[in-house]
Amino acid sequence: MNITICGIGNLKEKFFRQASEEYLKRLSRFGKIQIVELKEEYLSQQPSKKEIEIALGKEAVAILQRFGENYLIALDIGGKSFSSENLSKKLEKYDMEGIKPVFLIGSSYGLHSDVKAKCIERWSFSKMTFPHQLMRVILLEQLYRGMKIKAGEIYHK
Repeated sequence: MNITICGIGNLKEKFFRQASEEYLKRLSRFGKIQIVELKEEYLSQQPSKKEIEIALGKEAVAILQRFGENYLIALDIGGKSFSSENLSKKLEKYDMEGIKPVFLIGSSYGLHSDVKAKCIERWSFSKMTFPHQLMRVILLEQLYRGMKIKAGEIYHK
């Protein structure tokens, strides 16, 4: 199975990088998992709504130029949530249908509405907001859990 995770910005903290690398290593036996980091637009300390919209617009252009024709899944607080077992079923469906999903993790202010509109699916892992760096680790862990379930293997609860 081929999966791409597109994150705006890079992992600045060593512990996030280490956790991400560990899950990528674990996932490697299930297929090709690729991380693509796109540039996060600079914002002032207390950005205005207009400044945020402009930055998200620039990030949207980069995302859509690179992945606009792919099967896009936005990680979004307003998206659909489901169990690990249902995530596993989705991964199995993608695998059987040859779908190569691209998961999109926005920057600190999320994803531009143009990007969300192009997404085929929107997933939510919680009603709570997580830092985008931590969200990458959470997504990788859940993908690993889903792959283990899909393979009929035990994963601790």
